[in-house]
Amino acid sequence: MIEVKIIDKYSAKTAKEMGKVLTSLTQNYSGEPVDKQWLEKVIKSPWHDQFMAYDGDQLVGMATMTMIFSPTVGQVAYLEDMVVKTDIQSRGVGTALWNAITDWARVKGARRLEFTSKKKREAAQQFYLKKGARVREETNPFRVEL
Repeated sequence: MIEVKIIDKYSAKTAKEMGKVLTSLTQNYSGEPVDKQWLEKVIKSPWHDQFMAYDGDQLVGMATMTMIFSPTVGQVAYLEDMVVKTDIQSRGVGTALWNAITDWARVKGARRLEFTSKKKREAAQQFYLKKGARVREETNPFRVEL
């Protein structure tokens, strides 16, 4: 059975497990443990949470959530880096994470959930569409490296 938890303290073991799981999201990730300072900031922030999906004691998926405040729409939840280990996809991990993050967003008072998905991640996009998400055609994604 998949259990989703929000982590509340840093551990080197968790950071190492997260690094391994992130390799299922992008080939650009080295598999190194996630940065300790980054993870501690997420844990301490009242507007961020790190969701972890476990199958027994094994980390099999994760998602980072952020609350954004907009003067035009109010509170907006933002999903970053939702990932399920490649070898366990299609076994309910994504749905368990999705249910946890959408519940979190509602409890925090979000009016909507925003996120992006790379075009080549077709299975992820089909998953999101099945969960009721829609592709936003009225906007273009932009990025500035700082």
